[in-house]
Amino acid sequence: MSRPAWRLLAASALLAAAGCSGSAPAIQYGSGGSFRAGPIPAEKLPSAADAEDLFELRLAGSDGEKLPAVAGSYRIDGSTVVFDPAYPLVPGTRYEAVFLPGTPEAVTKEVMLPARDPTPTTVVEAIYPSGDLLPENLLRLYLYFSAPMTRGQAWGNLRLIDEKGRAVDMPFLELGEELWDRSGTRLTVLIDPGRIKRGVSPLEEMGPVLSEGGSYVLEVLPSWEDAGGKPLRAGYKKAFRVGPPDREPLDQRSWKLAEPRAGGTEPLAIGLGKALDRGLLLSAFGIEGPDRAPVEGSIAILDGERTWSFTPLEPWKSGEHAVVVRTTLEDPAGNAIGRPFEVDTLEPFQTRLHVEVVRLPFSPVNASR
Repeated sequence: MSRPAWRLLAASALLAAAGCSGSAPAIQYGSGGSFRAGPIPAEKLPSAADAEDLFELRLAGSDGEKLPAVAGSYRIDGSTVVFDPAYPLVPGTRYEAVFLPGTPEAVTKEVMLPARDPTPTTVVEAIYPSGDLLPENLLRLYLYFSAPMTRGQAWGNLRLIDEKGRAVDMPFLELGEELWDRSGTRLTVLIDPGRIKRGVSPLEEMGPVLSEGGSYVLEVLPSWEDAGGKPLRAGYKKAFRVGPPDREPLDQRSWKLAEPRAGGTEPLAIGLGKALDRGLLLSAFGIEGPDRAPVEGSIAILDGERTWSFTPLEPWKSGEHAVVVRTTLEDPAGNAIGRPFEVDTLEPFQTRLHVEVVRLPFSPVNASR
């Protein structure tokens, strides 16, 4: 007897045995995306290699049309054959699942997931820096979305428009691997550094992306798709003016600390003097207590990224604390603590930090003072 004929007879025997057990054959589709069909009597279980003869999943054709089977993997779980499609089922598409195909006792089940609601829901929540006056040598922007976005579409859906209504030619560093955060809701966009640093070819040949005194609009097109494949609910425009370049390194000694009171949970606020990089403001700061243990709390970025605020979970203790700041902190032009983004070769910069963090001591004020 040929192997296909033997398999067909084995499948029929299994169905007969299943009927004797009193449990009717059935097909189930679970929320995890797997199909389960059975029961198969334990004494008649086929090998894993034969499991694919017991079940098939196809796109549902019209007028008896038989479409190709959906690819996937098969396994035997107890008295059930389990099928895992290689790809998720497409919402709004009809599928036909068959247990014991090719036998008179075949069981068929139609499956169709509800079609996705095509109504766009995702929006651009904010673009940082939030100010409307940005330096000519602006290096970095952050785009925040209300839901995860599709990767690989940024450069076709972002435009920088000058005051004459013209699109600036190739303003961004178009990396193949877009700089998304883990949630897929924040994109880091870099202005082409070659058109910022003086003395390099792109700046000499193409000119700066932004020019002091000019006005620009960063435009996000509504055709950008979210992770569900739907376009944005609306486009977004951020208008701003351009001021002189900022090439000064950050100096933490100029920051103003408003010390909180011991025994309370009022925030510690640090006036930074100018807007700093919002993304780094959320990660570069920490607070240490009198025992140098980390103090837990929540961070707020205020005043157009000019103020960093920290509210502790528990009341402030008496004694000396410290604000711990990583020297990787930067402003929107890429200047870090003790290090400018660009060093002028005509005026060599002498001061340079070789430490990873700086500490700013403070002591919560006692209520009696």
